[in-house]
Amino acid sequence: MFCGRGRKGKKRQVSEFKFPCQIIFVLPILSATTFFSGSDMKTTSKIAVLLLLPLCANSFSLRTQQLGLTSSSVSLGSSTTLLQVSSQHGEESMAEKSAISQQINFIEPGPNLIPPPEPDQAKLEKEFYSMMREFAQFTPKDIASIPGPRYRALYEGVAAGSNEPAVMNAFSIIFQDLMPVRIAGRMIYRKLKTNMEECTEERDRKEKELADDYGLDMPTINDGRRAYAVVMQDDTEGQMTMAALIDSGIVDTIVELLGFETFEEFVEAMDTDENEKLTFEKFIVGLQRCHDGNSCDVTCDLPEVLHEIIKRMEPLEAKKKEVPVNERKRKFSERYDEMVITFEDWEKGFPTAENDDGRMMEVLRGSFAGAKNNKIVSALKIVYMDYSALRVGGDLVFKLMSKLMSRRKSTQKDA
Repeated sequence: MFCGRGRKGKKRQVSEFKFPCQIIFVLPILSATTFFSGSDMKTTSKIAVLLLLPLCANSFSLRTQQLGLTSSSVSLGSSTTLLQVSSQHGEESMAEKSAISQQINFIEPGPNLIPPPEPDQAKLEKEFYSMMREFAQFTPKDIASIPGPRYRALYEGVAAGSNEPAVMNAFSIIFQDLMPVRIAGRMIYRKLKTNMEECTEERDRKEKELADDYGLDMPTINDGRRAYAVVMQDDTEGQMTMAALIDSGIVDTIVELLGFETFEEFVEAMDTDENEKLTFEKFIVGLQRCHDGNSCDVTCDLPEVLHEIIKRMEPLEAKKKEVPVNERKRKFSERYDEMVITFEDWEKGFPTAENDDGRMMEVLRGSFAGAKNNKIVSALKIVYMDYSALRVGGDLVFKLMSKLMSRRKSTQKDA
């Protein structure tokens, strides 16, 4: 499912915290005060603090707003550096620190092991890794903004593959050597890139509306998006109904956390029919009504409720990411599963040695590594089932690997 109208991708850039430039206006004032009044340096220092404090506070506040974080934490250019702002006793609980860390990890690209570009890199190899680098810039929040679990699984698979050097090397070789795979790969790359641009543009617009119309801050919106993603049914529209929310098994938890006495009170507060599509916006706004007290009398802390929803639904999230199969595609699904099992059996019976050379042997090693990564397996299964050109390419690669393994088996028998 695609979103809205596309736009050119924009490079995300977050400015560093800088000392306010207004200090250049403050220094002459201090000098003049000291000279004409005969004040000592101690008095002048006090004046300096009074003049500079609001300027520093303003710059610090602006930095906090740029990141969309609460006043209890600020990231200074990197998720690895956290400035903890003192709370009531000057310390934060472990739960608060964990929430801050999750917030930052959600809005920043994850780590990757994509090799840097090299001057002597082949043209097609350079093209492949350039595409990988571009996809590596997508954040977990970007991926969570994609409607539909099947599309999200594709982006998650690329992200997982970017941390598997053997898998990347195998795909690079296949991209260079097999023209059908290369053509289909370019097509999917353009499609997924455009889809991401459209969805993030629409997401940003709707998030602004949530902030302006309902007063929701960005950390709450981000937590709401994570909670929505883990309870969302496998729907082609990327939405869920109230009935699907009930089936997810999380309704009892929400009713308990928000303090409703009956299930009917919760449904009424959500203000949606049983079969009506419950978009992310309706989901987060419905929960916010409780927080504001507009639709019910209970008192709740919305961020804590969202964190608890995510925590309790994590065991079910993996199950919901399983690739659904209709009858028409069942044979493709079964064939793919058989190939994955075959690769696992090959690795157990014929482990490759480090000194094995040859491009196809590198593809085989990458296949073994990929078969161990669930996100890569799930993403490739969707591609294999949905894109005929890549299905043909996948079958071709499997045949080449089968021949290679047959030769290795014969060689071992002769030895």
